[in-house]
Amino acid sequence: MSRFYAGIDLSARTSWICVLDESGKKLLNRKVRNDRQQIYKLLERFQPGLSAVVETTFNWYWLVDLLEDMGAEVKLAHALYVKAIAYAKVKTDQVDAYTLARLLRAGYIPEAFIYPRAARPTRGLLRRRHRLVRLRASLYRELKLQLMAQNITDISRNAIKKLDGRNLRRLLPDVQERQAGLALVHMVDAFDKEIEILEQEIHARMRRQKPIVLLKTIPGIGRILAPMIYYEIGRIDRFSSDKTFASYCRLAPTISQSGGVTRKGRNSKQGNRYLKWAFSEAAQMAIQRHDAVREYYERLLEKKKKRILAKSIVAHKLAVAAFHVLSRQEPYRPQLLTG
Repeated sequence: MSRFYAGIDLSARTSWICVLDESGKKLLNRKVRNDRQQIYKLLERFQPGLSAVVETTFNWYWLVDLLEDMGAEVKLAHALYVKAIAYAKVKTDQVDAYTLARLLRAGYIPEAFIYPRAARPTRGLLRRRHRLVRLRASLYRELKLQLMAQNITDISRNAIKKLDGRNLRRLLPDVQERQAGLALVHMVDAFDKEIEILEQEIHARMRRQKPIVLLKTIPGIGRILAPMIYYEIGRIDRFSSDKTFASYCRLAPTISQSGGVTRKGRNSKQGNRYLKWAFSEAAQMAIQRHDAVREYYERLLEKKKKRILAKSIVAHKLAVAAFHVLSRQEPYRPQLLTG
């Protein structure tokens, strides 16, 4: 059976497709609209025997699904590593598609994980809830800044969250200032309702899934963080060790070695930002509510002297614990934190 290698440079509205045969000869090299039927008709003549590669752009999902449905062998290329391997002085969509096809034919594609199609809507639901919470937090900050502009500085974070029209009349005598504050309060109320609806849906659908139940045995990980962590991971067996998992969670520092000198830097932005946030939140909650974690954190403070560093170590330990809990399918044990 003949083999064909398709490199597809995907943009928002168009794609450039380059198909090579086994000898490296170009059989197709053209720009197309991002239309499912058009792309299907263009590539179906290379079946069976078609392999295709797409870079990890923001909108890769529909194209990878289409290629899988037509029976092609599909690889998702890590955009950053492809750039490192195939640096070119001239960079166009046409050049990128040809480069992807050549790397695929040579077996040099740095692969990224193709997240399971069936789980994407649930992950999307959890990410939407996360986004709404962050937007609501920005409204709280804006309201606090408005009050500080009027020299009201003694109001706590929890008090900000409880502000209503009656409180604002007392705090903001000026009608226009009060109206601006009320607009923020009403927006917070709207976000509260939507977040509550999403959380009810999340809890109803996921509370009895075994991996989520196991994750909730880890200090600081509760009914929202457990499903978020599980669905951001996708499959725990794609990580060879707890070190690679912690690195994917952005909880391992970058290391640079040269001439026998080793330097550790800040956490790289490579990896999953949602897992970084989730384990950081879990660390904060665990330090506040679990005696063993708080004692461990205080011992770290004595050695490290920096709160942010000590909290990062706790977050790293919780990520390692999550890796072992999911890999072994057993509840959390305290040794996973301190051992």
